[in-house]
Amino acid sequence: MPFAVDNWVTLSFAMAVAMSAGLLRGATGFGSSLVLAPILARLFGPVEAVAVSLMLGATGSLQMLPRHVRDLHAPAVRTIGLAGLLCLVPGVLILHMVSAEAMRHVIAIGSLAVAAALLAMPSYAGPMGRGPSLVAGALGGLIMGATSMGGPPVVLYLVSRDGGVRQTMANIVAVVGSLEVGAILLLLLTGLLHGQTALRFAWLWPAFAVGTWVGQRVLHERLGPRYRPVILVLLMLVGIVSLIG
Repeated sequence: MPFAVDNWVTLSFAMAVAMSAGLLRGATGFGSSLVLAPILARLFGPVEAVAVSLMLGATGSLQMLPRHVRDLHAPAVRTIGLAGLLCLVPGVLILHMVSAEAMRHVIAIGSLAVAAALLAMPSYAGPMGRGPSLVAGALGGLIMGATSMGGPPVVLYLVSRDGGVRQTMANIVAVVGSLEVGAILLLLLTGLLHGQTALRFAWLWPAFAVGTWVGQRVLHERLGPRYRPVILVLLMLVGIVSLIG
């Protein structure tokens, strides 16, 4: 069961998790919810974990976007983003209807599955074009609304596109960020955001922002591709621990 009352130990641990998630976000443009959601689900409950993860992820995208906005490929971002935004609604409905315990298991399994998929399949090898773009965006939106972990379907597709690393990173930041903002608005409209959520977000945001800055300025620039397999293995371990814990 999640912790019933916040305390300094719980919140300090959550801050360390937020900073680690920010490092991953800054280095890759996505993935923070893969770290945040399974662990915060144990600390605060699954619905709260989704809300806080989305809010932190959205601020991370806004923090990173000025550095990448000039490299965006607008047609790809528009197609994938619109499909994802449309599918956020059924995703949020799933979050609203499914029991907290079931959603905790979904989040843990989702974290493990997408990390394993990204490790085994570093790039998408299927067809390109408007249709696949719509499918990738729709899957991303559905998963984003239900679990806050909608980045991997979009990322698997975007990393396969031509255009270079800078354009890929810019597209990922823009699409994932837009889905997160849309999901937050829907959570607000459906009454799943409240004062406690805002307080937890405010407590964790500074650590997440610092992690995002370091990840973007240091890991992304210096470590290159070497960090990726290690991070994905760690994400798989997070999913396993959250599932059996």
